[in-house]
Amino acid sequence: MKYTFLFFLISLFSFGQTVQVKGQIYDGEQPTEFTEIRLTNKGSQAVFQTYTQEQGAFTLSVAPALYQLALYQYNQEVYQVDLDLKHDRDLGKIVLEGSKRLEEVQIIAQKRLVERKIDRLVFNLEAAVVGSGGNVLEALKVTPGVRVSPSGISIIGKNQVFVLLDDRPTYLSGDELLRYLESVSSSDIKSIEVITTPPAKYEAEGNSGIINIITKKTPKDTWNAALSSTYQRSKRNTLRYHAGFNLNHKRWKAKATANFGDARFLRTWSNDLFYTDETWESRATTDGKNKYYNLNLDLSYQWNKNWEMGIKFAKNNYDFRGTMEGETKRFQSRALHSYITEDSEEQSKSNRFILSYFNEIKLDTVGKKLTLDLDYISSDQPSYRNFTSETLDPLYQNIPNSFLKGGNDNQNTIENYIGKLDLDLPFSTFTFTVGAKIATSQTKNKLGIYSSILSSGVQHNQFDYRENNQAVYVSGTKTWFDALTLQAGLRVEATQTKGYASALNQTNRNDYVKFFPTLYINYQIKEDQTLGFNYAKRINRPNFESLNPTRSTYNAYSYHEGNPFLKPAYTSNLELIYTYKKVESKLYYSHLKDGISQVSQINAETKHYNYIWMNYVEVKEIGLSESIYFKPTSWWNSANEFTLTYSSALPVLDNEARVKGTAAYFSTSNDFILNAAQTLFAGFNYTQSFKGVSDNFHSKAYADLNLNVKCLLLNKKLELSLQLSNVLNSVYSTYKETTEAMQRFQNHWDNRSVRFSAHYKLGNSGLKVKQRVNAYEEELERL
Repeated sequence: MKYTFLFFLISLFSFGQTVQVKGQIYDGEQPTEFTEIRLTNKGSQAVFQTYTQEQGAFTLSVAPALYQLALYQYNQEVYQVDLDLKHDRDLGKIVLEGSKRLEEVQIIAQKRLVERKIDRLVFNLEAAVVGSGGNVLEALKVTPGVRVSPSGISIIGKNQVFVLLDDRPTYLSGDELLRYLESVSSSDIKSIEVITTPPAKYEAEGNSGIINIITKKTPKDTWNAALSSTYQRSKRNTLRYHAGFNLNHKRWKAKATANFGDARFLRTWSNDLFYTDETWESRATTDGKNKYYNLNLDLSYQWNKNWEMGIKFAKNNYDFRGTMEGETKRFQSRALHSYITEDSEEQSKSNRFILSYFNEIKLDTVGKKLTLDLDYISSDQPSYRNFTSETLDPLYQNIPNSFLKGGNDNQNTIENYIGKLDLDLPFSTFTFTVGAKIATSQTKNKLGIYSSILSSGVQHNQFDYRENNQAVYVSGTKTWFDALTLQAGLRVEATQTKGYASALNQTNRNDYVKFFPTLYINYQIKEDQTLGFNYAKRINRPNFESLNPTRSTYNAYSYHEGNPFLKPAYTSNLELIYTYKKVESKLYYSHLKDGISQVSQINAETKHYNYIWMNYVEVKEIGLSESIYFKPTSWWNSANEFTLTYSSALPVLDNEARVKGTAAYFSTSNDFILNAAQTLFAGFNYTQSFKGVSDNFHSKAYADLNLNVKCLLLNKKLELSLQLSNVLNSVYSTYKETTEAMQRFQNHWDNRSVRFSAHYKLGNSGLKVKQRVNAYEEELERL
């Protein structure tokens, strides 16, 4: 241990040999201030940045290595050159004459749209037409390996995805995340990074990928603002509003956003059970309304050239109210036996507050830095549901003693405390990073249950859950011959949990330490051709709801409950990736153990079908995907993807057999520029999921078509758009088979809609306020 600590201190204070590069930037005959200088180490990918001062002068001190020097003016890369820095170097006067700048811009525009780095794929949005006059959600639709649907954002082969903006979580998920990304202009985005196997720096939680959206940089002392509104009509009306303001003035940086709205929907679903002697056909409709608002304020101050400090406040609130009407028809020998009705009303709220404090300290001039994050999250989530259910004969008359009435009153509070420390140590020949995190989370869940079948009428239960996590990680990157790069990392996480259920007078404890290695190997065959291999191990811890053993009743035949004995699930991921120009080929394999799911347990004799959280399934999957982005003409962009998978899922239940088979998916997204001024656009996105197997379910074919048109007005500051979603009115349908019965699900999420949006930008629309990673991203995903 003492040697590890000694090495840590030596790494911290060993700044090594440095060289100095300097020069002057002229625009024609005049020196330029605030031209951005970016010096990128071509081996470690470390980036060093500064701005020209008076008389266009700049100076940077870095470790000896091969670098790429790039100059940026007004969000545009105007100059680029490779430098082999072995000693101090004075570049003298670099003149950006009008004709030369135009020539450089044309060269930059031809840079690769898709780049493969050691641990991620980079989609250079600056080089794509969709990067002009659109929004980030539209850009994600044409990003290789990314899928965007009305239900959310996903990555090939991943069941979860985290979306970061400049390496910082967006704090939103589901529909709220989609709406937020619609409010961010794609013209402010430099690139989109797709990280399918996150390195050791990121949390090991979830079989998830990461989408990191990188914004453009602009000179200091600028500001901008944006206002937008959206009207959407499906079977119900939805209104959404957004306002944002950014400021970068002297030593202060600020970012404020507000999102609020009134989202409504009318969803229908079916759940059919086919027993050997009976058939049950269940139909239900949910009419829901969700009022929400999200407020965010980021402030940071640059104390000096080496020390930046900041604080963040966030307030997220929603109020959902919905009614559900359901009916089940019970058939025996194809004759109607009876009806089972179920009606319910539900109200759930969420009031979440986030306070985050950070420090970033530069330790030298070659990129060594120390960052500290301290976060606090408080969440209050009350919910209430009451229901009635009864059984009726074929003439729709009440059957005596069949009426059931009940409800749940749930008071849920969560508090999280997180601390995170990261140390970046770039050297001339390799890059070394270490970090640590400590977090504690406490959940208190008070539940009152009343039911006509309870002898006491009311049952009370309190479920208290505490989880402590400690993590350390180390990662190193090394490049040989400017072609072969290796990055290896190890993350160690220790977890202690304690859950107590008062109704059962039961306490459950867990205490474990797990290792999560990562490995990336990338070989640059040619400038436009790479071959890579990735490996990572992940963990999926049960969320707080799934651990609560309290039972909640649907009707006389069905209930759901949690499982305090759930274990974490683990996933191993392997990827082999080949990239050639605008085409990427990927062969991947994943192995999920102790997969967590809410499982329907069916009893053919009693006709009960209950939903229990379990470590339910082991899944092995191999897949092949092909992605291509190309431009048939100067006014047509096309992004296409095809994926073929084979999976084998083994459930733990005795009445379910192994499910294995193939699945295939195809998507094409196309954008068209309709005029020379690039102010009128049209596009369509089509996806086709073929009949196949996913985990232990069989799925039917599903097609989705979306159409859109967009117009830019007022010097491209006003954007008007019209979008038609799910034009084909497709319905997603799955089924599974057991020895007890076959169960079929079919959901219609009310996503066939027409949507009109208006987005207006004012001020300096290219402003970028620096954003940071916070330590609480994983905890937010599990609340």
